[in-house]
Amino acid sequence: MGTPPSPEMALMADSVNNANARIRFFRVAFGKASGGQGVPLGEVQSILRDMSLSSRIRYEFQSDSAPDRAELRTAFLALLCVEQTLPMGGEIGIRLESTGWAVTGKGPRIRQDEALWAHLSDANATSTELSPGQVQFGLLSGHLRQMGRSADISFTETSAQIAF
Repeated sequence: MGTPPSPEMALMADSVNNANARIRFFRVAFGKASGGQGVPLGEVQSILRDMSLSSRIRYEFQSDSAPDRAELRTAFLALLCVEQTLPMGGEIGIRLESTGWAVTGKGPRIRQDEALWAHLSDANATSTELSPGQVQFGLLSGHLRQMGRSADISFTETSAQIAF
């Protein structure tokens, strides 16, 4: 007969599951995407659900159809930008509608670094050099330009949103 899993083993299993979810997420966010290549809706929801399990942030995806991989990559980069505004945790929702994408973060407090966010609203923003943990701002800006879109950014005391 086996012994029940110890708390240490449960913690290790949770860490492995979280790492796997993040790797799946990063493969979409930073991976190659060719036009017209879709991502099954269930896969997107599974990635975000698994990331939520051991995180201080809960993720949700709302769409009636499977997203295009290149567009989902852009939405995932926007998610990474919004994540930086939630130092105390919260919720991030990604919505794909007929008018475009909206990535919204809600939490008890929002942290906004204007110099960092300038990379999304100003193509010539070079006043702030991006650290490795902030590359998503530069990448998102480039992907939006390639798509011929711009970011509509809004903040309140408890929310941050990027729509494109």
